[in-house]
Amino acid sequence: MKQNKFYINPGKKFLDFLHGDFKNNKIRFIKASILALILGLIIGFVAIGAAGSNPFSFFVWVFRIAFLKEFASITIVYICIYIIGALSLAVGFKANLFNIGVPGQMMGSGCLVLIIGILAPINNQFLMILVCLIVAIVSGALISAIAGALKAYYNIHEVVSTIMIDWIIFYFFKWLFVQSGASGTIFDAGNFVSKASTNSAFTLAINGNQQLIWILPLIFALVIVALLWVIFFKTRFGYKIKLIGESQSVAKYSGVNYKSTVIWLMTLSGAIAGVLGMIYYMAIDAGQINFTIDQYPIFGLNCMSATLIGFNNPIGIAIFSILWGILNSSCLPTSQLPFFHISKDMAALIFGIIIYFAAISIVFLQFEPFVIFKSMQLAYKNNKAKFKKLRKEVYKNMFDSKRFFGNKKERAEIRHNLRYAKNYYHSFLKENYKVYKKNKPVYTFSTFIKNKSEAK
Repeated sequence: MKQNKFYINPGKKFLDFLHGDFKNNKIRFIKASILALILGLIIGFVAIGAAGSNPFSFFVWVFRIAFLKEFASITIVYICIYIIGALSLAVGFKANLFNIGVPGQMMGSGCLVLIIGILAPINNQFLMILVCLIVAIVSGALISAIAGALKAYYNIHEVVSTIMIDWIIFYFFKWLFVQSGASGTIFDAGNFVSKASTNSAFTLAINGNQQLIWILPLIFALVIVALLWVIFFKTRFGYKIKLIGESQSVAKYSGVNYKSTVIWLMTLSGAIAGVLGMIYYMAIDAGQINFTIDQYPIFGLNCMSATLIGFNNPIGIAIFSILWGILNSSCLPTSQLPFFHISKDMAALIFGIIIYFAAISIVFLQFEPFVIFKSMQLAYKNNKAKFKKLRKEVYKNMFDSKRFFGNKKERAEIRHNLRYAKNYYHSFLKENYKVYKKNKPVYTFSTFIKNKSEAK
């Protein structure tokens, strides 16, 4: 019976997906991300089961609670800030620049936004948001540009410079706010918590409706995703970023202005971190900042896992940030339900396990057991008969009475051929695997030996 040419075998497609499509690297990245996520969830399931709770029921409730009326708006806000924070890091990661200073940049921008919200006499919500957005973008960009200039002109590693700048920002704003605490201008007198803005215009909730606080963050997140996708894949600047990420020396020899590109990259990363700070302090922390402990907000670094599992692709980051936002907003409330025997620390541990496996998703790019099995199977199938025939001929020649008692040089040559065949058979299998990975025709064992002989 003739098979329908439009028929698609789902089992074969699934196995092809596991094997990996070497013509399209995107499939490999998607597979690595999914495998990392699945493994993280499995370990999370085991941890919940060990605590005496039903892991399937737990995760069902996580998703149910995330989109209840009371939690839906804050869940979407968390999704948006994960997207924006991860994209801020992805801009640098694309060019092998590690902007670890995202927490400080979002805090610096957030503090300036809070000062505007508390002190500025602006009563129009649209104007207040616009002013805060401009201040956040400019301040975040300037802070990050300092680290970019130090990297470009003095080759000071961006990790060191951004961490140092973060602490400078933290103590500067702590000093500034604490100095104003005595008069109660920005801080409540006698403590280290900023005043919540009494200005009704200082909010992202449209018309003051807290159920609609997610709309503006979602718009900002989608705009940034679209903007970075265009920059990365459709512009000359994006191609420069890719070149620098692959090799600085190649980029320089290709005519890329390395110094200016690095500074602009760090500036762009900081600007996005500034938007993150504005949303975080206007929507999540409700217009307040706390200096009771000497620690800047680490939320910016928590977004790194979404960057890594999304492999710096804006679309991939946006997709995985949805799960991150859901887990962040509802994992803790779910653990407090009476029918789950899970502590707050256990809920944080589960979230951390999933994030950890997401962060090492690049390991799964090399996870190709199906390809190894396939290549070995192919090598065995194609060359088993030829190898046996070669071995039979060698032994026959060795024990043939005429050849065996023949000339010494001839016998030595036969023995050498036999040893050569045995020693190189395993090397041949490995070489065959490499060729298969490159999607080239699999060559035979005899061709392999011939090439080795010519090389010698």
